[in-house]
Amino acid sequence: MSKELIQWESFRGVPDSLDQNTDFRMVHLPIHIYTLLELDIIPFFYNVHRSMVTEDIATFCGKLKEFSVRFNLGFMERYAQNLEMHLRNFSVEEMENDLEVFAGFIRNHK
Repeated sequence: MSKELIQWESFRGVPDSLDQNTDFRMVHLPIHIYTLLELDIIPFFYNVHRSMVTEDIATFCGKLKEFSVRFNLGFMERYAQNLEMHLRNFSVEEMENDLEVFAGFIRNHK
């Protein structure tokens, strides 16, 4: 059994009790889940946040949704779906706000 799978098994029993009103910036992930996020998604996020290229935002949403499903992080999946909706509507201000929320989430973990 891989180290990642063992860590996942220990995390899997924790229900996703965060509802849609939860402030994403205030969420704290277990360190092993955040480390995986930091390795795979956060570097890509910085490029997306800086460039605001719509194709990159769509890719970021996809990566984030895959990650959230993989680790049963419903709050993160809802965030990605919301960002995706703003992207489809080309609501630039809302996309910027959503991306800033994710930046706050990262700052909160440092």
